[in-house]
Amino acid sequence: MRAHFNGLIPRNPFAQFRISPNVKERELLTEDELKAVMTYEFTDPRLAYIRDLFVFASFTALSFVDIKELTNDRIVEVYGEKWIISKRRKTGVPFQVKLLDIHLQIIERYRPFQENNFVFPNLNLLVYLQAVEEDDTRMRCE
Repeated sequence: MRAHFNGLIPRNPFAQFRISPNVKERELLTEDELKAVMTYEFTDPRLAYIRDLFVFASFTALSFVDIKELTNDRIVEVYGEKWIISKRRKTGVPFQVKLLDIHLQIIERYRPFQENNFVFPNLNLLVYLQAVEEDDTRMRCE
């Protein structure tokens, strides 16, 4: 572009170039679908843990890495209500999320397993994806 304005090339090579955003509309879960996920009883506790993390993420809009790094000291009480106050790992942007009853129930469910002040212990995504894959394979064989 600068070469064109400086007279080094006869025309702007990018004049006909157009960028069109490739935006896809995300499909959202319906309320009934989310309720079905929330109430489904898994026989494998790893799958139940994944479900609970998914539900927690769905209601807080937090990413996996933000949930993974969530510590108890980031949960504070403000005027009698519990809030998560932290910063996004990817962008460093501060956020605050009010914890609803469903969040508090999930946090309490895993409190006995907490280690090193992390709210959700042992979050190894690969292990949990393998559990989902095993369950998927088992369901296809039935």
